[in-house]
Amino acid sequence: MLFSCDANTTTQTKMISFQTARLDIRPLVVEDAEDVFDMRRDPEASEWCSKQTPDTSISETLDWMLSRPPPDNTNENNTTHSPSKPSPGTKFAIRELRL
Repeated sequence: MLFSCDANTTTQTKMISFQTARLDIRPLVVEDAEDVFDMRRDPEASEWCSKQTPDTSISETLDWMLSRPPPDNTNENNTTHSPSKPSPGTKFAIRELRL
């Protein structure tokens, strides 16, 4: 099962990937969209999301995933980012490893 979270940090740091004995923690990627949509369309889970209403389409989930530029963006206005690299500094995935 995939979980995601907003870190909402004010500092510009790069998100790194790491593992513990039970968890794999890494930045979200576009390929995670289906799993993230499954979570964000659930009414109970959406209560904990910033908008507090379920996503109604995978495109809505992708919009959320791509909603913030990565913190290491070189654009001086910090307004654009690559769709293939959604917000590595603000959104991350936690996957439970099978033991």
